[in-house]
Amino acid sequence: MSPRTSTQNKEIRESSKQQITEAAFRLFAKEGFTKTSISAIAKEAKISKGLIYHYFKSKEEILETIFFQLLETSDQIFASVKDLAPIKKMETILDSIFNFIEQHPDLMRLIISLTLQPHAIKSIKPLIEETSTRQVAIFTEILNELGHHNADYEGYYLGSKLDGITMGYITLGKDYPLEHMKQKLYEEYVHT
Repeated sequence: MSPRTSTQNKEIRESSKQQITEAAFRLFAKEGFTKTSISAIAKEAKISKGLIYHYFKSKEEILETIFFQLLETSDQIFASVKDLAPIKKMETILDSIFNFIEQHPDLMRLIISLTLQPHAIKSIKPLIEETSTRQVAIFTEILNELGHHNADYEGYYLGSKLDGITMGYITLGKDYPLEHMKQKLYEEYVHT
């Protein structure tokens, strides 16, 4: 058996890190961040506790990694609309957000639960604030392009509406009228 190449070693490292973050995410979403221990993450990931510490200094660092992945997804969505017309930008962003809410309710539940636990989010608070600030700035830019009055405030207002819709969906699940809420936002911001 020949030794592994550096590419193979890198793939194994990335696979192990992903296995850890996915296990941690499941537990953070189910049990909460503060109740989840490194030992529980190791058990969920079916690896040794020592291997977790080989890749991550703490569970806070695992959480940061999860949020960096979320930021990358958000950046990809916003980058994909850069050259579109304003109405198409808004439509594409709203579609992406609603798809994300529907496909990742556990992640949304985790984000909301963490924002309600200030002691648990010290390490990721800047990431949450950065994401929120960027989202509002992009909404504001598009609303300016669409000629909305007070686009700055309207950007915050749209962000707040999306937060409320997210909260409703993760609370009520399939009983929440997600598609109707999406259509309502389309009427306000896309079909103007």
